[in-house]
Amino acid sequence: MKMERLTLNKIKVFIPSDDLLERGLSKEDIWKNIPEVQTLFRDVIQEASKELGFMVGGRLSVQILSLQAQGVVIIVSQDEPAREVDEEIINEFVEMRVTLDECLEILFEFECFEDVVQVSLPLYKMGVSVGKIISFDNKFYVHISPDEISEMDYDMIIAILSEYGYPAVRTIHRIETYGKTLFSENGIKQMVAYFHPNELEEEIQLVCKVTLSTETPKQNSILGLTAIVTDANGKALENVDISVLVRYKTSERIYFGLSDQNGRANIPIKIGRVKPDFTVKGSVSFYYKHACQELEFSFTPKKA
Repeated sequence: MKMERLTLNKIKVFIPSDDLLERGLSKEDIWKNIPEVQTLFRDVIQEASKELGFMVGGRLSVQILSLQAQGVVIIVSQDEPAREVDEEIINEFVEMRVTLDECLEILFEFECFEDVVQVSLPLYKMGVSVGKIISFDNKFYVHISPDEISEMDYDMIIAILSEYGYPAVRTIHRIETYGKTLFSENGIKQMVAYFHPNELEEEIQLVCKVTLSTETPKQNSILGLTAIVTDANGKALENVDISVLVRYKTSERIYFGLSDQNGRANIPIKIGRVKPDFTVKGSVSFYYKHACQELEFSFTPKKA
């Protein structure tokens, strides 16, 4: 449990998911008015009174912010003039107004810059290159917005960050306002470029061409798809994974291929029971290291 005093009558408390589990609680339980949650709130107030000198009395406003896989942040505000803490007052919890919210942003705090250097490499290797790196009050922060990553990667990113740091109690607004932004975008990739240059993968731009051909349509025609893949400089790329999604009438089929040393792949597509002037539509996807590209196609063979 980490605490921070925001103002004279307001504190912020971060409770990691592991601490909740030790108390037999989940994040979902926090929204419920059960005895275990009331005990948690009492413990929070008691600890705040000891560590921060936070005095309790009268009405309290409690804002609970869920941080996905990280835990919860509880902001407690004293609405009336504070007075000396009384055990009976804490246990009674005279009155609370509770509001709930959820935050999908990832914001982690690190004790030293070396921890950020270390965490950047495993994140980059799993395909994460985004994020901001900020310095504030002798701490370092990694901030990643949810729209910068996929939902599938979210929990894994949290797990990796947790090995080197811990979720920040401070808000990103405060950190950005009073801190120093070291990298405003692609922070993880830039960290790797500076401190792990040998691990930085070469940027590759795919140049893909697709041609299709077939004989006069018969009962069982074969559509020949030829793909050629090079980099931006015209160098042929070998072992490019190619997948072809073919749509004809109401059916869909997927075909796979691999480019040869000349960057070429010939993929036969079987089409049965067709009519003259039929149209085949689909898309071709190319995957090479971290690069990918997709091309749409539509093909109508000519009559004999």
